[in-house]
Amino acid sequence: ESSTSQTYLEILNNKLFVLPEIKENFIGIAHDFASSLTGIENGLITLLRKDHKKEFLDLKDPCHGLSLTIRNSLGHLPDILTNFITKIHSHFVSPQRKQQLIRIQEEGGIESPLVLKKYVQTRWLSLGLSLERLLVLWDPLKSYMSENMSETKGF
Repeated sequence: ESSTSQTYLEILNNKLFVLPEIKENFIGIAHDFASSLTGIENGLITLLRKDHKKEFLDLKDPCHGLSLTIRNSLGHLPDILTNFITKIHSHFVSPQRKQQLIRIQEEGGIESPLVLKKYVQTRWLSLGLSLERLLVLWDPLKSYMSENMSETKGF
């Protein structure tokens, strides 16, 4: 019921470090930048170093770090762009609309048609993949929008 560094330390001591081979070979923790893990005075890494009187590797997960950077940078994007990304992905939730986009690509001679990659905030780096796919599909998307002018006026 608690996520404090002291709670985590107790769990490690009572569940993991009861095995001497684990305690002796324990060299560090990879984590998601949580303050309860990284806090200079009371973070789990600091408590472990004090408790076990040795250095531990403090590996902040690079993928999570990049995700945090991207998420924070989204606040600097114009609202019109973020709204467009949200709307276009919402529009192509329908299997019929996806199939229409595939048909347009096939008619254009594309042998391996693609659909959008959905941006999901909780999936690391999915925004970059989503935007990359939007750029690849830009011309077929313009054709799709031209065919469906009455449905796509909000874009």
